[in-house]
Amino acid sequence: MELIDNRSMNTEEKADKRLAVRVTQTVKDAFNERARKSGKTESQALLALVSQFIGGELEIESDINTRLQRLEEEIKELKQARSGELIASGTRIAS
Repeated sequence: MELIDNRSMNTEEKADKRLAVRVTQTVKDAFNERARKSGKTESQALLALVSQFIGGELEIESDINTRLQRLEEEIKELKQARSGELIASGTRIAS
């Protein structure tokens, strides 16, 4: 069950609260176009984003350095895992 879905909400908890965000007309138009192409209303698209964020599926990087550091750590882990696979398979690793 999705956290945010009017059809699956407990009847005691109604979706009558609002979140507001200010954006430029260009951003609003682009968001509406993307939602429309996905077959969603603006509200449905926003609710999907909120649900993903709450569920931990959507991360928001505060700055480029934080994102870069996270990606570098992921690359390091992947290299280590790949190195371990090659060693386990008996493949020589070039220096």
